[in-house]
Amino acid sequence: MPLPIKSPAKPLVKPTVKSCQTAVVLLALGSFIGLTQASVPAAAPPPPPPKWNGDISLGYVDSSGNSRASSLNLKADLEYKSNPWDNVASASAYKADSDGMNTDEKYSLADRLSYNLNPKQYIFGQGNYDYDHYGPITQRYAGSVGYGRHFISTPTQTFDLDVGVGGDRQREQGAESFQSEAIATLDGLYVWKFSPNSQFKQTLRTSFGAHNTFIDPISELKLTVIKNFFASIDYEFRYNSETSAGTEHTDRIATINVGYNFGKPPAAPAS
Repeated sequence: MPLPIKSPAKPLVKPTVKSCQTAVVLLALGSFIGLTQASVPAAAPPPPPPKWNGDISLGYVDSSGNSRASSLNLKADLEYKSNPWDNVASASAYKADSDGMNTDEKYSLADRLSYNLNPKQYIFGQGNYDYDHYGPITQRYAGSVGYGRHFISTPTQTFDLDVGVGGDRQREQGAESFQSEAIATLDGLYVWKFSPNSQFKQTLRTSFGAHNTFIDPISELKLTVIKNFFASIDYEFRYNSETSAGTEHTDRIATINVGYNFGKPPAAPAS
C-alpha cells in the first residue's frame, strides 16, 4: 500500500526590520487617536431658556422757558413661560403736566394666560384695565377668552394673531355709572429681531361692542446699549368710537425710554 505523500512544510517568514517598524508606527498611531478621543469631552447641550423674563423702562421729559412742561412714563413686562403654558403680565403709566397743571394721565394693567395646543395653535384668557383721566372712556375693565395661531415662529421673527369673545365694563368721561356690554376681540403680536442688538415690536389690541369700538396699536423700536440695558422709542395710538362732549376719538403718545432686561442673556452691545 503506497504511503501518503506529505506536502513539505512552508518555511516560516522571518519578520523584517521594515515590517516591525510599520507595526510599531500603526500601534502608536492607534494609541494616540484613542487617547485624543478620550481626552476631548462631548459638547455640553445648551442650557434651557429661563422661565422668567421681562423688562422695565422709564422715560422723562422736562422743558422750561416761556412755559414749563414735563412728562413721566413707566412700563414693565413680566413673562413666565413653561411649555405649553405662557403667562404675560404688563403695566404702564403716563403722566404729563404743563405750567403746574395736570394735562394727561393714563394707566394700564393687563394679564394674559395662553396654552399651546400644538406648535401652531393656542387658546388664551386675558384681562385688561385702562384708566384715561381725559379720554372719552375714563375707565375700562375687559376680559375675554379665545383661540389663536402662531403664523411665524423663527429665531428672528414672531407673528401671532388671535380672536376672542368676552365682556367689558366702561365708564364714559363725566359719567358716574359703568356700562356693560359683550365684546369680540382681535389681537396681534409681531416681533422682528433684525440684528443681534435691535428689534421692532408691534402689538395690536382691539375690542368691538355694541356701544364702543376700541383700537390700541403700539409700535416699539428697541436698541441694546450695553449688556442688559436698552433704549426704546414707543408710539401708541388709541381710538374710541364713542366720545363725550369735549373729548376726541383718538389719543397719541410718543415716548423715549431707557430700560433694563432681566431673565435673558445679555445682548451684544451696539456697534
